[in-house]
Amino acid sequence: MAYIPKQSDTKKVEDIVIKVNNSIKDWSEYFEQNIRRYKDSMRRNFVDSVSDEMRATLSNNRIAVFSCNEMEAYISRIRGDISFTDMGVQVEQANEINSQPSQAPELFNAIFEKIWYNSDIDTVNAQTTMFMLGGGWSVVKAKTKYVSDDSFSTEPYVEAVADPTLCGFDVGAKKIHKGDGEYCFQFIPYTEEDFESEFGFNPRARSKGYSSTCFPWQANIGGKPFYYVCDFYCKVADPTFIYKMPPTIAAMSGKNTMTASEYREFKQSVPANSPVVIPDLATTKWPKRKSQNKSLFRYKVHGEQLLEEATKLESNELPLIFIDGNSVTVNGKQTTRSYTYNIQEAQEVKDVLYSVTIDGLLNQGKAQIMMPEAGLPTDEKDLVPYQNPQVSYPLMVYKDYDAKNGRPVAPPSRTTPEPISQELLNEKDMSRQLMANALGSYDAQQGNIGGSGSDISGKAILAGAAQSNNASKPYLVNFTSCYRQIIKALMDLIPLCYRELSVFTVKDSIGQESKVTLNGSAGLQYADLAPNKYNVYVSLGSSFEAQREKSLETLTSLSQSNPMLQQILAGQGLPFLLKNVEINGKSELIAMVEQQLEQQQNQPPQPDPAMMKVQAQMEANQNTAIKNANDFNIAQQDVNLRGQEIGIKAMATHGKVSNETARTQIKQTVEANNAASDMEGINLEREKMSSPTPDAKLDFMESMHGN
Repeated sequence: MAYIPKQSDTKKVEDIVIKVNNSIKDWSEYFEQNIRRYKDSMRRNFVDSVSDEMRATLSNNRIAVFSCNEMEAYISRIRGDISFTDMGVQVEQANEINSQPSQAPELFNAIFEKIWYNSDIDTVNAQTTMFMLGGGWSVVKAKTKYVSDDSFSTEPYVEAVADPTLCGFDVGAKKIHKGDGEYCFQFIPYTEEDFESEFGFNPRARSKGYSSTCFPWQANIGGKPFYYVCDFYCKVADPTFIYKMPPTIAAMSGKNTMTASEYREFKQSVPANSPVVIPDLATTKWPKRKSQNKSLFRYKVHGEQLLEEATKLESNELPLIFIDGNSVTVNGKQTTRSYTYNIQEAQEVKDVLYSVTIDGLLNQGKAQIMMPEAGLPTDEKDLVPYQNPQVSYPLMVYKDYDAKNGRPVAPPSRTTPEPISQELLNEKDMSRQLMANALGSYDAQQGNIGGSGSDISGKAILAGAAQSNNASKPYLVNFTSCYRQIIKALMDLIPLCYRELSVFTVKDSIGQESKVTLNGSAGLQYADLAPNKYNVYVSLGSSFEAQREKSLETLTSLSQSNPMLQQILAGQGLPFLLKNVEINGKSELIAMVEQQLEQQQNQPPQPDPAMMKVQAQMEANQNTAIKNANDFNIAQQDVNLRGQEIGIKAMATHGKVSNETARTQIKQTVEANNAASDMEGINLEREKMSSPTPDAKLDFMESMHGN
């Protein structure tokens, strides 16, 4: 167990304070340029696209500043596209000994739905993407909160940090979400009254320690002093050993490795009459090594003051998650950039051109009338056209002769103002095109399919939108990777919060609901939700609406020209087709279709229509053959009967039998022949019914034709 220092342990407290201040200093020196760039980009994107230097230059030249910010529109477009992105969270059981399928993954999904609702996840995503695209990065915090004001129960919660520049991370972290670092921190502002109320002393005299322009311990906000408290989260290694369990004990415990304390608990839980002998750990020679597990501690620091006892947290994941936009590493340092970083100067040039153009229109030279003084008329009413040169009068009176000098006077001439430079207007349009090219944001003309530049139909618009979305996809990929770290941090908190009896409504793969009890007398317990027992995946679905529409249109067009593809899309390919359709309940519909297709595969194959037609024709031919055979037998029996009648009549004629006896014999013969004919028909019908295969029917038909 790591040592938890007390306030009275002066040396340990000093070490912690020094560690915190040094960590803040390291991050400040490493990330200071990014913080300044973040603040400047946020101002340019959402407040004023003209820099302070350029605004001062225009003002010195008495040119009014007109800003027409297009960068925010580009950011809003990508934010809207990300909001349509399908990011599916899938939780699966890890491969463990004796792991049995359970409803834990479905339970996790139900808990996540509850967390998203309580956290207002749409607002969290909106703020996160705004900071990520507008400033270059964002920070999300996974934490717990009380269920209500009068409850001791807690629940997981996620929120977007209001000011990401007040957060810091381990400079040695390699992953984009910084979750592999050893520490993170957040500066939280307090008013003087709130600070003294919570911590019991006035912070004025104690705001010392390392301080920089990025992370000051005291700052004036709106003319009011604020004091910052640093919530410092640090991982501390546990000095424990883990032991590799033999197969028999691993099968009983469900764990491949255990610490000494875990093994003691396991040994005590084994019944005394167990056939497996559980030895003392000290007597074994099982492989062991130092544990890589780390405990998470929180320190509250203000300047050189540790404000409260160090707190060991039950979770192991850092609560702050860095949401990277599209940063690069230059000379060993991370360089973050907003989505519009490369077009900020082009936007400023466009704003300057707008300002100069509008200023020229407002202060454009007015029309004037050039006229020698000697030619001005003496009557005041004739001077009106000269006093209002902006108005065109049909008649202007003037003196055409200067009597004083004895010379003629030239007629009055009107001067017109110079027009706005066409080159200036062209530069303004070029700057807009330059911005679109730098962002990879293509309009309908650039995205036309035919390549002629004249196709501005719906297809061209979709093609341009798809190309633009591909250019901004690195932001979506990074956002997805950081989103997975948020899920991991929440999974670490779930077993800590849900330790009481709870009932959740879960949904299976096709959307059918059922009830799952957690921490009941039987079934799932909070220990079954330990994050190391599960793997979590965040899948990126159809990225953008324009791409989905384009994919759907392409599939529809191909299926119309290819009957085989149409048959596939109507069967096994239907789930793929539905993934490109934006409707409510899409995932449940896809699951139901997949289940229906699976049931169809398990059923016997349906008969081929062509084979059914052949079999029907064979049965018709067989029925015709049977009818012909019956007719032939009946005709043959009639011939035999007539022969017998003739013989009997001949015998009667010769007097060997009496007429009465002859009639009796004739009657008996007819009845016998009829009975034989009926029996033969029944046998033929039985033979027809007993034919099991088409081959047998064909053999029967061949024998009939042979006869």
